[in-house]
Amino acid sequence: MENILTTVFTSSLVAGSICTILSHYFTLKVVNINYKNEYYKILIRKRIEAYEYIETQTAIFRIVVFDDIDRRFYHLMFSKGEESFIEFQKNLVFANKCNLWLDDNIYKTLDEINNLFYNIVTKLHNKSEEESINIGKEYYQQISDFRIKLENDLRKALRDLYKIKPFFKEKGKKEKRIIRIE
Repeated sequence: MENILTTVFTSSLVAGSICTILSHYFTLKVVNINYKNEYYKILIRKRIEAYEYIETQTAIFRIVVFDDIDRRFYHLMFSKGEESFIEFQKNLVFANKCNLWLDDNIYKTLDEINNLFYNIVTKLHNKSEEESINIGKEYYQQISDFRIKLENDLRKALRDLYKIKPFFKEKGKKEKRIIRIE
């Protein structure tokens, strides 16, 4: 009888210990998963915030003016000269500031737009409104093409936003940034 009680007691103690250890293990696993999920939510929020700047910039690129005289288009940001152009460019600056959170394709496109805008600003310097508008007409198609490319890149990035692991892949060495002055 004593052996049976000892066996039952030992079995209960072992089973209880195993259940406690397994319960603790799975609780730690669940807490770790929840921690990672909360962390991923923060990362996704930061990325969405960066993409909102880009969305605002593409909306600005959509605002165009049609000149009845020569029947050509230009973007509204050229209508008031250099200062107006720079004012419209602020979201691009904010988006570039958040480049850590951006998809590689978007970053490359923004860099190309930034190079283009640098050259445009040098051409706009000390120009009249009419001259600024003519510069805008000259660059209308190029800016429109960049807008479409940026919107497409943004759609692709948003489609895969939930995939966090590829976002963490190590990026190769960045090339030196070269701005070509026309």
